[in-house]
Amino acid sequence: MAHVIVSARAREDLVRLRFTHRLPPNTWARVLRSVDHLTFAPLAGRAMSGDLEGFRSVLGPWPWMVIVYRYWEEIDAVAILRVYDGRSEEAPRA
Repeated sequence: MAHVIVSARAREDLVRLRFTHRLPPNTWARVLRSVDHLTFAPLAGRAMSGDLEGFRSVLGPWPWMVIVYRYWEEIDAVAILRVYDGRSEEAPRA
């Protein structure tokens, strides 16, 4: 069972999105539920290409929320690296 780690950058992204999108207080719990399946299916997300080859993405608790992660098989760990509003210009395109 893979261990899920949330990077400081992903935490910052989520704090910003909570503020700018006026997300509810239980946002963290919702996001964690959205990535919970990665503990037993770490390759379940969509593979990304180009500059993001090796990374994967899943949708968050809202259909516009894109969670970018990477799985390291050697240590059986999933690292949540970024959280984006998929509608924004800065969001990666898979």
